[in-house]
Amino acid sequence: MLDETVALILRHVVMDPELAIAAALWIAMSWFIGVIEVAPIAIITAPEKACGKSQLLTIFGYLVLRPLQAANMTASFLFRAIEAWHPTILVDEADTFIRGSDELKGLVNAGHTRAHAFVGRNVSVGDGYEPKMFDVWGAKAFAGISLEKHFPDATMSRGIVIGLR
Repeated sequence: MLDETVALILRHVVMDPELAIAAALWIAMSWFIGVIEVAPIAIITAPEKACGKSQLLTIFGYLVLRPLQAANMTASFLFRAIEAWHPTILVDEADTFIRGSDELKGLVNAGHTRAHAFVGRNVSVGDGYEPKMFDVWGAKAFAGISLEKHFPDATMSRGIVIGLR
């Protein structure tokens, strides 16, 4: 099955075969999210547009467990969606919005290991607020131009970098 997934990827995206293998393994990992302890982030990056980033992310969307594709989102939406649906998050154009959001960066980094995949927020209850911990555990993939310039080093170190050209 992994060989067929690699062949499918290489049929639609020009990339090094080793990176296609990494992509296929990440896709398979999404199906085992319930039993693993560390979920590397798929970081699909390229130096410019038209290198196949969105195409690869689209292929991910067909093959991963419970895909949730988004081109832009707020941190509030993201942590609520993860807790409610336990999707595989697929974010395109990440370079256009994540650099300005420390909250999103923190949320992405928090979801890297099962043991630390929680963010705390105050939620409205009646006339006041109560603290609540949200589970942000899950597989996440981001695509964008030069993501190494937009993501903190901590995020890059938690990822499988799939560099297209």
